[in-house]
Amino acid sequence: MKIDIVLHAEDLRDFERIAYAIKSLQPNPGPIPIPSPTPDIGPGPTPEPEPEPEPEPKPKPEPEPKPEPDPASDAGWSEWVLAPGAKAIHVAASGHDGNDGLSKSSPVQSLPAGVALLTDKAGDHLLLRRGDRFAGQDFGEWTLSGKSRGAPLLIGAYGDDANPRPIVQPATGGQILVAREGTRCSHVAISDIHFKAPDDHDGSVRPPHIIWRAEGSGFHVEGCLFDGTAMIAQRIDGYGPIKAVTFRRNVVDKPFAVGGRVHIYWQHITGGTLEENYLYHLGWSSTVPDDRYTHNAYITHDCTDIVFRRNISMAASSHGVQLRCGGVMDENVFIDTALQSFGFVLGGSKDHSARNAGVSGSIRNNLFTDPKSIDGSPRGIGLQVGNVNQSGLNISGNMFLDDIRSGEENSCVMEFDADNGPAGLHGVTITNNLADNWRGGIVIHETASGSCSNISGFSARGNDWTNMMGAASRPLFVSIHDEHYADTFAFAGNRYHRKESETEIGFRVGGKTRYADHNFGWWKENMEPTATDLITTESFAGGIYPDPDRTITAYDADMGGEGSTASFVTRCKSQQRTAWDKRYTAIEVLNYFRAGYGKELLA
Repeated sequence: MKIDIVLHAEDLRDFERIAYAIKSLQPNPGPIPIPSPTPDIGPGPTPEPEPEPEPEPKPKPEPEPKPEPDPASDAGWSEWVLAPGAKAIHVAASGHDGNDGLSKSSPVQSLPAGVALLTDKAGDHLLLRRGDRFAGQDFGEWTLSGKSRGAPLLIGAYGDDANPRPIVQPATGGQILVAREGTRCSHVAISDIHFKAPDDHDGSVRPPHIIWRAEGSGFHVEGCLFDGTAMIAQRIDGYGPIKAVTFRRNVVDKPFAVGGRVHIYWQHITGGTLEENYLYHLGWSSTVPDDRYTHNAYITHDCTDIVFRRNISMAASSHGVQLRCGGVMDENVFIDTALQSFGFVLGGSKDHSARNAGVSGSIRNNLFTDPKSIDGSPRGIGLQVGNVNQSGLNISGNMFLDDIRSGEENSCVMEFDADNGPAGLHGVTITNNLADNWRGGIVIHETASGSCSNISGFSARGNDWTNMMGAASRPLFVSIHDEHYADTFAFAGNRYHRKESETEIGFRVGGKTRYADHNFGWWKENMEPTATDLITTESFAGGIYPDPDRTITAYDADMGGEGSTASFVTRCKSQQRTAWDKRYTAIEVLNYFRAGYGKELLA
């Protein structure tokens, strides 16, 4: 008997996401979904009280689709082939709404006319002509689905690849597309569109968003430019689940509004991937100051199975990413961000019952460099971590470089709080990380019980702390505030080095004040017999890293740019399907810095 198995690119990406989660010890028991307060993005129907649950009938299995070409090309882009029986509707600025839209020679003129010609669940394509601009238009209230994962309803582009992406520019106060709670939409893809804020946008109203709240599975956004615009995926309490959301290879550039809180925002999402995006300067502008409530990406505690991978997140108002739900945070580049968080929550949702199960996952092979303050308030925190369950958290292979302007008051490489969530801190392994020219190392806060009973399996092994500088309130390398520490934390094989001009003490154990400060000799005798003091070794005087002075501006110059931050930003913003420059992707930037520190390059 011969059995043919057909996999589509999205299936492969889901498989890869699951594999990542397994490698990261991420099995998440799935917290009880209770949403954070909904951001003010426009009116929607008020949810009615949730009815008593009834036994759900077993769904009829969908027929297996016929073999189709793999949607992912060699360049890593998704390719959606029109399904048999489906139609492509063409939209062009020079068209006429009386046309049938079925060919390039008979396009309709407006987006509403194009949408009206689509058939639900057929796998139709709505194609906008490259080089055209659709000002004052949007896709309205969305209710349509595609046929299957391999044959989604696609909103895309057609025409000469030399022309720019079609521009969709809603009117002031409008949205790009709204799939509201109470509707059911599955298998929808949006690709290669330039979503632009109105020319007169001044932040007095929120910029246009894609707002996806419809129950269903398989919402995919790829290769789009969000020019002063943003995207929200959010399940509203009382409505069905939103599964398998993908946001990849998009550029999000400077959306903002007075009051902030304009970010890539995901809430109550079950299974999602954000990968290879360029996220720049979300939520603030020259007229709207940065604040601590606005982030480049904000993923709430009630999401599950989330992968945040190979993104470049830059110039955030606050967090480069706030990954409250845990998951996978691997191979990203964070530049000019105030901090990042994993499982850590401040504010009203800290005590939500949805956090009871805790989080797990991985934070691997990321670059954190040149952190910032928030509207003059010092930050410079590489990672904030809390609420890690027994499945554990793998923090490995990361680089924390050049904290030179964030301010001394709060800066540290990693900050852990066992009381930030009911799960505590369990199975946290910190291995093979490197911090160079940063203020403060590891900070572990005291627990309310004072017994460390909600901490277990915490270890730091084989890490480098070099050219370290003391923060105003924190020592150079390690600060453990709790008195009960001897059997709780395992340190082994770490190397320590301070700047020659630095006079701050290296370690603080058993308290929060200088009365608990200790030198390297005490640390080596009492906490880490295998520690190495690089200050006293001749090897460091000769340099233990091949080329540690690498910077983003130097990288841009080596790639043929002007050798400036502005040039690097411009080249990242220009990324798109028809002009994809691999040199301005996270993996290439990571390998440039890793080579400078003699680390193994990433595949």
